[in-house]
Amino acid sequence: MNEELIRKDLHTERLGQRLELFDVIPYSTNIRVRELLESGAADGVCVIADIQQHGRGRSGRSWSSGASGESIAMSVALPALACQGNPAAVTLIGALAVRDAVASFGPEPDAVTIKWPNDILVRGRKVCGILTELVSIAGVFRLIMGIGVNVAQTAFPEELAAKATSLASEGIRVTQEKLSAAILNRLEEGFEDFCRSGFESRRGEYESRLVCLNSEIEIIDPASVIRGICRGVSGSGEILIERDGEVLARSSGEVSIRGDFYGKE
Repeated sequence: MNEELIRKDLHTERLGQRLELFDVIPYSTNIRVRELLESGAADGVCVIADIQQHGRGRSGRSWSSGASGESIAMSVALPALACQGNPAAVTLIGALAVRDAVASFGPEPDAVTIKWPNDILVRGRKVCGILTELVSIAGVFRLIMGIGVNVAQTAFPEELAAKATSLASEGIRVTQEKLSAAILNRLEEGFEDFCRSGFESRRGEYESRLVCLNSEIEIIDPASVIRGICRGVSGSGEILIERDGEVLARSSGEVSIRGDFYGKE
């Protein structure tokens, strides 16, 4: 990746102003951002890798970045103390930012949706995942947001082939540099708004992009499976599911979308 090309389209005041690029990083970009913070780096520091080895997703899953030029692995540091006491909702703000950045390059913006809490889908198949970690460094809490985007992959591991896709495969042609800058621009805008007004200011926008809104879903976690109708998200980012006339809020679990929306999950 070319840093000059990223900076050409970068319009942020903080996010990405300190930027490290890697052709190959032998661990995760989240770990590298933490190392930089521990060395005194300010909030907004960003690490982007063409190839990330040992990437991680939600629930301890691995993240495959493919070959050179096929993906973006990005991590950025955010100031956790400015998060309105609701750091979990920052992940949803990140998902909305990435969704809007991706949609801005595609011929069919409405085909780009969000699966709660933070998966980005194009026509129902996953192109991006986000992992947000709250860490304590020298007694100060910081948020590290890791973002992985499938830009141009054409092959995926067998267990992912039916559920994953790439931007190029879905007709979205964009360079790694332009997409990286667009994500950082959108993320800074959304995060600043969130810090001023809380998640409620973006809640309706987030809900309008939910692939499962008003659809039958299951919330699956190790202890239970809850079936019902998705009714959006709460002001703190929990998913709302209606079951037997009662609306329940859940802050964790895997969403499975029932029915035939772009195939059954």
